[in-house]
Amino acid sequence: MTSSLPGEGKSTTATNLAIAIAQGGQSVVLVDADLRRPRVDEYLGLERNAGLTTALIGRADIEDLLQPWGADELYILTAGQIPPNPSELLGSDAMKQLITRLEQKFDAVIIDAPPLLPVTDASVLAQQVGGVVVVVGSSKVRLPDLQKALGNLELVDADLLGIVINLLPSKGPDAYAYSYYSYDSVSAATMNDAQPVSRRSTETPPSDFDERILGVPTNNK
Repeated sequence: MTSSLPGEGKSTTATNLAIAIAQGGQSVVLVDADLRRPRVDEYLGLERNAGLTTALIGRADIEDLLQPWGADELYILTAGQIPPNPSELLGSDAMKQLITRLEQKFDAVIIDAPPLLPVTDASVLAQQVGGVVVVVGSSKVRLPDLQKALGNLELVDADLLGIVINLLPSKGPDAYAYSYYSYDSVSAATMNDAQPVSRRSTETPPSDFDERILGVPTNNK
């Protein structure tokens, strides 16, 4: 799971996807591989000092680093200490072997990767995984940046599984038309202790959204 730029919501999307799959009855591991700006531990209230980097440099076995979360079969591998060489670690044989072990142990392996444009980490990691999902923050990224990010994935022959449009405007003619019950209105008993991670989105005027993502001039509406 990656994005073009920071702040588009890839970490919260990856976290909620992992929770949803686990609630569906499958065993899931969520790996925080954003070694420059890790967020998963903060979202889920977990320990980050020992995690992915600890395993990659051989200081601990992965079995000792996985942290269970919630009432379902969901495990988290936090980022660990921020290393001086993230791209080298993510492209290493140790990373490839780690992913293979996780694939053998879990039904689903979800990796929260760094954004594509600021650094090469995500492009390097894309060559190690079965597929890539790109999160697009409608209020954060412009069309040229998204095109460049997708081009970077194409250069490394990554398998693009799909795109998630995030941070859509909640008001105005282009807002998402369907309404949802608020998570706050659902009783804690029905949610158990595995609640989706939420993040307040920034509203973007409809015209700005059209120009940034769709490339549609506003006077053509």
